[in-house]
Amino acid sequence: MKALSAAGGHQTPSMPIHTIQPVPDTVTINTAVRLWVPALTATLLALACACAGAEGLGGISAEVLYNDNLSRSPYEASVAGDKSLELGLWQGLHIQLADYTALHLQGTLSHQQFNHLTGLSNTRVGGSAELSHKFGLGAEVPVLSFTTYIERSHYHDNHRDQSLYRESLALRQRIAEQWQWSVTASHEWQDGDYGQYSPYPPPAPPLPGNVWDLHAWQLSLNIEKDLGASSWLSSTIAWRDGDIVASTPQYPKILEASTAIAFDPVFGPGIVAYRMSATTRTVSLDWNHSVGENSTLYVGVERQWSHGYENLGYQTAIIRTGFLHNF
Repeated sequence: MKALSAAGGHQTPSMPIHTIQPVPDTVTINTAVRLWVPALTATLLALACACAGAEGLGGISAEVLYNDNLSRSPYEASVAGDKSLELGLWQGLHIQLADYTALHLQGTLSHQQFNHLTGLSNTRVGGSAELSHKFGLGAEVPVLSFTTYIERSHYHDNHRDQSLYRESLALRQRIAEQWQWSVTASHEWQDGDYGQYSPYPPPAPPLPGNVWDLHAWQLSLNIEKDLGASSWLSSTIAWRDGDIVASTPQYPKILEASTAIAFDPVFGPGIVAYRMSATTRTVSLDWNHSVGENSTLYVGVERQWSHGYENLGYQTAIIRTGFLHNF
């Protein structure tokens, strides 16, 4: 997959890198997560266990994925792809609060291992709470839901360690027997543990080093089509507006578009991570097949197109296959 070329073509690195030292980030989301999330989770679980209508749910997953542009580089020469294996475990509680209103609590644990770019290998712990309401009785009645999700990630290359918070509002509805659609609006922000001094010496513009502090809005439409008793297709179109991070050698043009910069040794010596604003479009298609009553196999493809400052952006292709089992 070829990356998008920036206007003006390829450029030669022209600015030296100075040695930098990591410094603590000043954003306080991590502190808040560490202090109140465990207490909130314990309280919700205690309330859930006290509810006679609480039903336990759980599952495991495994996925093999290939991404042809993990660096999200706009420049073809620095595009880096790799395959990964991800294993996951989740446990949840479903609480029927009223005839048509329910609360679903879920905790997740996953590990993703990359083949060559091992610095991207990570372990994630997350928790979510979803409040849903169905507008009446029947299979074709719409359902409205609000979800909050918090996640903590630890990377093999620990300068990427981060916390994530996401809130989303979704509306879904089954149409006839074979079709279902849903639309979701979400808002998320990500807080990296550490910032760094700029790798560019004066007279380059002073920029912060907190490239992993990201903020974005997203709107997505998902359509599912039953193919029979045990198979279905799922297609998603998404539009995202917010921060992205691209890792490349030093190019003056991408520096102009950046709001934060820092070294990114995952992709090699001298590689710099640039945070910049961009609009990203995503299209995906998955084929799913039920195996027994509690398991699902799937195969999917995904394409991403991102465009930012003066059409600076990247393209990504993803191929995935996986297995889900509920218990």
